[in-house]
Amino acid sequence: MVRCILPSDLPREYLDALHKFLDMKNALDIEGKHSPKVEDDCWMKTGTVSIYTCIIKPAYIPSGNNWKWAQSKGRKTVPMENENMTVDIFKILPRRKDKESSFPVPSLKLWIFHLRFENKCNSVIWCEKGLDLEPNEPVEEELTET
Repeated sequence: MVRCILPSDLPREYLDALHKFLDMKNALDIEGKHSPKVEDDCWMKTGTVSIYTCIIKPAYIPSGNNWKWAQSKGRKTVPMENENMTVDIFKILPRRKDKESSFPVPSLKLWIFHLRFENKCNSVIWCEKGLDLEPNEPVEEELTET
């Protein structure tokens, strides 16, 4: 288990996401080379974990025709000194591109972890709430890359 001193002001939701990251960290090759390209499958299924070799911004994640990803609340930074790493954590949710639009926005939630160590940075995306479509169930809107 990774030991780190958690900031006392870390909101419960961020604490839960950090614990999830710590649980999955050992199964991930966090310092290795990974694809820098984000595919929409990172948010299709609840529980999906994807790792990338670069800083992933919400604009890099594919979205729908009528919605985009937006950061919710603030960004929290957790130093993990035993790992020689700092983790930036933030949550993103879908938001309408046009505030006047009546198109529905899917109920999704992603967490992005920027892992900063030595001279490199990787990102992990954890899908806390995905579309979870049944097999052969169509997606209601066509996806576009943003």
